[in-house]
Amino acid sequence: MPSKPLAIGEIVDRMHALREEKRGYDAKSEAVKAEIESLEEELIRRMDTDKLELVRGGKASGAINETVMARVEDFDKFAAWVMRNKALYMLERRVSQGAYRELLNSKPKGIPGLTSFTKRTISLRSL
Repeated sequence: MPSKPLAIGEIVDRMHALREEKRGYDAKSEAVKAEIESLEEELIRRMDTDKLELVRGGKASGAINETVMARVEDFDKFAAWVMRNKALYMLERRVSQGAYRELLNSKPKGIPGLTSFTKRTISLRSL
């Protein structure tokens, strides 16, 4: 037997309940993430002190991985270098949505390579 569709108010209330449930999960997830990061820092420090490359517990083993990462200290200098060297591959392919919306008003023909779409969402507020 098919279930009866929810009334509009019931849909809003169900979305609200699920959002609140998700917030609880997110808070728990952030706490777990913070504990993992803290333990990782401690483990790396102790492995470095003891000059260990591999450690084992009863359920897992761990090894330090090292990856060279970029940190932007002066974006203007970096951006100039990117443009001078035609190194756009150094940038991630994501458009700044706020900047796009601002430019869109002053560019009636649009911006080459981009199209617009309207994302629609529901704004929920607790009563």
